[in-house]
Amino acid sequence: MTQQETLTARSIKDDLDHGGITNLVNSAQRGIHTMPDGFVDTYEQLNTLVADNSDRFGKLMDWKAEKAASELTLKLYQATGGGNADRVIIDHLRPALKQYLDQFRAHLDKAGQYADHTDAGALLSQPDDVRRAWLDLTDSYADYSALRASWLVCRKRNANDYAHTGTIDPDGLTSPLAEVANIPDIVSDWKLAYAGRKPWPWSATAHHVRLRWLIENGAELWLPTGYEQDQAWAKYNPGRRVAA
Repeated sequence: MTQQETLTARSIKDDLDHGGITNLVNSAQRGIHTMPDGFVDTYEQLNTLVADNSDRFGKLMDWKAEKAASELTLKLYQATGGGNADRVIIDHLRPALKQYLDQFRAHLDKAGQYADHTDAGALLSQPDDVRRAWLDLTDSYADYSALRASWLVCRKRNANDYAHTGTIDPDGLTSPLAEVANIPDIVSDWKLAYAGRKPWPWSATAHHVRLRWLIENGAELWLPTGYEQDQAWAKYNPGRRVAA
């Protein structure tokens, strides 16, 4: 959004949605992960300011409101831009991933032999704690997906390359190496599988089945910064160079 553009409730919302700020706030409010102190409060202050100072067409009614809205928006972007985006990954998203994986493993233990089932009917005769654990496993995709989405926002907020991925990895932010640091060590045909030319080794595409296989086969699940993904890619592709 440029300074010349008229600020409206819609333009501010669209800008925050496009920049991923709304995504980060929503996940923080849902308890998926934390955010830096004051970040969510600043977002809510901005929303209140806009709601209290917009006319019936959604346009901010005076220059003071526009100035305050611009300052609050800038504050949100500064908190999640450049090196600060990496700090969010390191200080807020990674602890959330560790907590998520700890809970996932606990659910695996409780579900036992039923942990990788995809049919709820097979659990009808099982104890309540087994059925509950299985439901927790199958429902856990939403939280994992939200966590990965927040990571994606942060990576894009600190990417200055043409592809807007911030890494030399040619597969960018969707690379298997961006999710599993040691994927080449545990899946020999990972590149062919990623390209769709060979099957992945897990027995079903369901999230809890896939994640169980990864965990039980020594996967190093992570949320890397651009530099860390570069290091992982270089480790498995020594001597190669990718044009910027």
